[in-house]
Amino acid sequence: MPMVLPRQHLLSIAFGENPMLIGFERKQVQIVSVDPRLGDKVHVTKCAGLPMAGETVEKLIERNKRYKFTMRPRETYPLHKGVCHIIPLKGELALSPDFRAVFSPKSSTGRCDVFVRVLTNGCPHYDRTTFGYQGPMYLEVVPLSFDIEVAMGLELTQFRVQGVTRRSLTSEEIACLHSKFGILRDKEGVPLPNECIRLSDGDSNGGLYYHVDLDRDIVGFEARRSAVESINLTTKDSHNPEDFWTPIPRPSGGKLVLVPGAFYLLATKERTFIPPSVCGQILPYDISAGEFRPHYAGFFDPGFGGEGGTVGVLEVRSRDMPFSLTHGQIVCRMDFEWADETPDQLYSGHYTDPRPSLSKHFSRRHKVWD
Repeated sequence: MPMVLPRQHLLSIAFGENPMLIGFERKQVQIVSVDPRLGDKVHVTKCAGLPMAGETVEKLIERNKRYKFTMRPRETYPLHKGVCHIIPLKGELALSPDFRAVFSPKSSTGRCDVFVRVLTNGCPHYDRTTFGYQGPMYLEVVPLSFDIEVAMGLELTQFRVQGVTRRSLTSEEIACLHSKFGILRDKEGVPLPNECIRLSDGDSNGGLYYHVDLDRDIVGFEARRSAVESINLTTKDSHNPEDFWTPIPRPSGGKLVLVPGAFYLLATKERTFIPPSVCGQILPYDISAGEFRPHYAGFFDPGFGGEGGTVGVLEVRSRDMPFSLTHGQIVCRMDFEWADETPDQLYSGHYTDPRPSLSKHFSRRHKVWD
């Protein structure tokens, strides 16, 4: 009864006798996902768009093309903010009819306000393939706040392989898992009492609600609209946060007004721990939460949060009008799916510190929140 495939099964379908994942390396296979890499061609297009039913992405590119260039190994190339780029990804899918791939930006991509979405042939939807998809993948890349630098082989997105029988956890199942593992925790890492967690209701799928933390010395950061430097996405711990981010001090009265068009990084009140047998995903946009988009990068792997849980960092963009956030207000919801079985490895990535963090590209990425 396949659900979300864990690492050991992903390795089997990537390196077996009749692989479904073609052209990948073992180190691209993560806990319950695979990190595809950028190819060498960059197509700069007039606008974003989706292929029509039966249309290839190459035809979509031809329809909207401006120009293209080729990246050489071990060199970085600028992508300018507000410009749409389509980059073919290395590797192909040869899925059986029982499986599809679903995509989400990697955490470090979303925290730099780089909007990425995956396109596949004949599919009029972003970030998911049809069941049984056979073919290439393309990444639409639009830097929104900053110019960026990329290179061939860079990993900006990730995908999970879902079975046709996949099922989200119900509220009752999530409540039982919280009782056993302590999914939501307070600022000290202590599991929240069962009566203090907010579960979704009136929905066929269960979910946990998260609340914004505006009661800390630095509640978050706003992207500098006047930033003149670019973020080199191939580096770690290399950029000065002050060149790109304006710290937001604790607001008086516990209220923060989000300005349309601005991009913010904010923290959740809760720490999170993801149990070993399930996968989490924050919804990229929940219209019931308010006039803002609360998250870009949504995958949370089994084991995320370690022993004491990790504060969630939200990538927030207001929509058409100013919107007032209040300390403790609901800002997003996490849904959960079962892994087909417990992965043979648990999360040990760049965001294991319990404190909030800027993306891995910045120096002092935890300390600037203190």
